[in-house]
Amino acid sequence: AFQSFETLLSWCPYCVIALFNLGELHRSTHSESQFNTRRSLQTLMQAAELGHTAAINNAAFCIRNGIGCEPNPQEAVRQWELICDRCNEAAINLGTILQSGECGQEKDPVRAFKLFCQAAKTGNANAEYKMAQALEQGIGCTPDPERAVVIYHRGLEKGDSRSICQLGLC
Repeated sequence: AFQSFETLLSWCPYCVIALFNLGELHRSTHSESQFNTRRSLQTLMQAAELGHTAAINNAAFCIRNGIGCEPNPQEAVRQWELICDRCNEAAINLGTILQSGECGQEKDPVRAFKLFCQAAKTGNANAEYKMAQALEQGIGCTPDPERAVVIYHRGLEKGDSRSICQLGLC
């Protein structure tokens, strides 16, 4: 698989899909060598510079956690801020940080809840779970345990194990 993507990139160095997929392939094998982590971040950054939102999100994850570089949580937050309106995973990542006040950010549970709601509108199970948790506990919103149960049931229908446990079915 590596060779196929490398060959494609030799023909078309700006093929954003190939850059993204190669970066993900290197990232999925990051435990094998430091080369893979650096190469993963490098190719994800190339795809990110070409505007690939999933690449921006995944590069920000690497930057936050020091995969292929020194950890820089503030830069990761900056990247997620840029794309949170068009990338569910970025909205969820940013919401999680704002809910807890990680990465040098002030806690902003109200904005976190809004980000979870935004991502949940598309049916994203992770966002729905985080939204239901906030509703159940009243984090960033008025507590609404009944609505939380309805949302956990959506997760149950999608096979989300966390929602299943929240409903007491595990």
